[in-house]
Amino acid sequence: MITYLGITARDLEALLARGVDDAGAPIEGFQDAEGGWPLRCCLSDSVPGDAIAIVGHSPFPWVSPYRETGPIVVHTKNCPGPSEGFPHQFEARAQVVKAFGRDAGRTRTQVYDLNALVEPGQGLEHRIGLILQDPRVEEVHVHNLVSQCFNFKAFDTFAGE
Repeated sequence: MITYLGITARDLEALLARGVDDAGAPIEGFQDAEGGWPLRCCLSDSVPGDAIAIVGHSPFPWVSPYRETGPIVVHTKNCPGPSEGFPHQFEARAQVVKAFGRDAGRTRTQVYDLNALVEPGQGLEHRIGLILQDPRVEEVHVHNLVSQCFNFKAFDTFAGE
C-alpha cells in the first residue's frame, strides 16, 4: 500500500505553535478569498474562507546534501487531515517526481535515472507506483513543475519510512 503525505499533523502543529517556519520566517496566516491553493496538510485544494498560510517547510526527516526547504500552503485552523489514497487533483498539474534512496547505505540521495516530468493526464499515480517498485527507492517526492514547490511524498507503507 502506498502512503501519500504532505506535512504531518504533528509537524504542522509544531510549526504553527512556534510561529516561525522551517526557513526562519514568521508565519503570517490569511483568509483565502478565492480557493484553489494546493494544501500540503490535507492534500486537497483550499476553498474560499479557509484560514491558510504560505510557510517554508522541509519534507526531509534526514540530513543530506539534497535536503531542501521551500514554500508550501497549509491550513492554519480546522484542517481535516489527509484522506486515504492518492490526491487526484495533482494529476491535473504538471509535476516533477524525484526518487530518493540510500547511496551505498551512507546517505540519502536521488535515484536520478528515475526522476521524471509527468504532464497532466500522463498518469502521475501510476508513475509513482512504478518508481516505488525499484528496490533502490525509499520514497518519491512530487513537486510542482513551475514553482518547484513540494507537493507530497509517497512511500510504500509496508516497507516503512
